[in-house]
Amino acid sequence: MRVGFPAGPRLEWYDRNPQAARQQYSGTNVTPHAFTIRFTYTVPTGKKTFVMAAFVRTIRVQVATTLGPSTIGIYLADKFLIARAHCDNTLYSTVAAEVGHSGILLAGETCKGGTSDASTGGQMDFDIITHLVEFNA
Repeated sequence: MRVGFPAGPRLEWYDRNPQAARQQYSGTNVTPHAFTIRFTYTVPTGKKTFVMAAFVRTIRVQVATTLGPSTIGIYLADKFLIARAHCDNTLYSTVAAEVGHSGILLAGETCKGGTSDASTGGQMDFDIITHLVEFNA
């Protein structure tokens, strides 16, 4: 009797040449700006990528003259994975979010991290981190 896959044994994803592909952006004392992509990761040909964890955080480090929303997000294949808006002008106010084991990307698909701040004056700290594991398709 044959047990397993009909076409023969197939290694689990974590046994198919896994490699970490961490992406990160940390900006300190960032002044107001239009939406900006901070990193882009594209899955190489012949690979797949698991998104193991994602984290975003903003901290108001200098009070804005006129408050506008700041946003931070991570996008998988141009869809939001995680996003937060920060609309607090209190010094050192913080907004953060994280998710784990949240998706798989196929060859050619992208993971992007981006920020914006529509305030006038003031400064923000931004942190975006994704832990990715790339493996043979």
